[in-house]
Amino acid sequence: MDHLTSRPVCYNCKSCDEGSGLKMKTSCTIVSDTVCEPLEGFYCSDSRKDDCVEARKHRCCKPGEYITEHGTSSTDTVCSICSDGTFSNGTFPSCQNHTQCESKGRELLRAGTETEDAQCGGLLHRTVLINSVVVMSLFSVLLVCYLAWWIIRLIISEVIAAVLYYQEGMNSGQSSQQSLMSDDSKESKDETVQDPVLVQLLDPDTLC
Repeated sequence: MDHLTSRPVCYNCKSCDEGSGLKMKTSCTIVSDTVCEPLEGFYCSDSRKDDCVEARKHRCCKPGEYITEHGTSSTDTVCSICSDGTFSNGTFPSCQNHTQCESKGRELLRAGTETEDAQCGGLLHRTVLINSVVVMSLFSVLLVCYLAWWIIRLIISEVIAAVLYYQEGMNSGQSSQQSLMSDDSKESKDETVQDPVLVQLLDPDTLC
């Protein structure tokens, strides 16, 4: 019974129905009725003083929503919709940012939605590897070209030096030959000058 009465009648104690989301808060006595309260995960939707008459289950946030306020024994759960670039499966206390696959060096396979995160792949690592191989190949080709150019330049320098040395030798030989020829010419002229005198001296008429 919930109050004293002059009537010679006793009331049955109320039961708290767990199927309705209620449990006993205070047991029944000879002077007061049973007091009920909501079960865990329920809130009291109809109360009379301290007694909960009706309880309802807390709302579950849907995918794409996050829990703004958790439900209590007297209030329901409050949900809010996720903003662009975020997602939630409905159980998060806040929406999570979509994974940025590119910033992690991974290829984006599927863009994120309000209910699911972005899906990343590993193909971007292969692309980076291929790019590295291409860069190294180009560097190797440039290095080989530089070495070939340096060797050709060295060979050309040696050839030019050999040609100049040969030309100097030829010029020196020609100068020596011209000098010898000039000396022979002088000697020939001297002999030519002396020949008439010798002839005259050797002439019998002159000797007589």
